[in-house]
Amino acid sequence: MDAKNTHRLGRRALLAATLGGVAAAASALAAPAKVLGADGDPVRIGQHNVGTHVTRITCNEDVQALLAQSGVGHGIEGTTDAPAARAGVVGLAYHAGCAGVVGANDASLCAGSLGSGTTGVRATQGNGTLALDVQGKAHFSRSGVAAIASGKRFVQVDVEGLTANSFALATLQQYRANLWVQSITVSASSASIYIYVSGYAAEATRVAWTVFD
Repeated sequence: MDAKNTHRLGRRALLAATLGGVAAAASALAAPAKVLGADGDPVRIGQHNVGTHVTRITCNEDVQALLAQSGVGHGIEGTTDAPAARAGVVGLAYHAGCAGVVGANDASLCAGSLGSGTTGVRATQGNGTLALDVQGKAHFSRSGVAAIASGKRFVQVDVEGLTANSFALATLQQYRANLWVQSITVSASSASIYIYVSGYAAEATRVAWTVFD
């Protein structure tokens, strides 16, 4: 075969390869995109998995059925777009002494569980048993101890977030003869509560207070 025919054959091969590549690309573009992890497929790590049925993981041994760990982000995050009566994460337990959800943190001054939103944490129980059981210390940011100065009958305490539904409780923290908490006025407009006692304090007297809604 002479050089002229060889050159012509080379150009034909190149043209055929180019047209074949274009056809393959067009075929790939026309084909529908495959959804990774669809119903019946294995879960693909690092991919968006889409399905229409429950993905269930069951373990019959005394170990975690699912362990998720992250070095910088959330271990597990659950979200929902349901309009009502649904939760991002639900935990259920069916034996006494077990908890549906457990939150723990080994670092000091950090929380095992955090809540935010209109209601940060809601405990609901409708069958007459405990809705909330606190075993250990409890801290409430809208509570504290104030002092009624000597010769005064009340003390003003500033409290943020007071509304028309707010109410307060208070009690003396020191014994004072013939002296007790007589009333508490809650003022949302001034963001304060006013704790009144039955008479003028002969000396500075501490009162503990807490506010509820």
